[in-house]
Amino acid sequence: MDVDQAVPIRLIRNEIITNAIKYAFGIRGRSILVSIRRDADNLIKPIVYDNVKGLPRDFEFVSSNTPVMEIMKGLGKQLRGEMKRKQQRPNSLGP
Repeated sequence: MDVDQAVPIRLIRNEIITNAIKYAFGIRGRSILVSIRRDADNLIKPIVYDNVKGLPRDFEFVSSNTPVMEIMKGLGKQLRGEMKRKQQRPNSLGP
């Protein structure tokens, strides 16, 4: 991974972690798991799992226009990537 990829990936990851921490810590039994993986197609995947309340079910990355989401979408576009959300069952952690 070169610096042109590493910096945006770290910024995206940090935004996701900051948001998860904002809602996770201070509540007993809440956890955050962070990993960066390469998939079978050699694509880099920064992944953050948590067991907090989560985003509303109808939340869409594409239509969200908060400053943080605009930054994340811009960085994702720079990487020619996409953001996905996988809703886990309540209080679960990990894949």
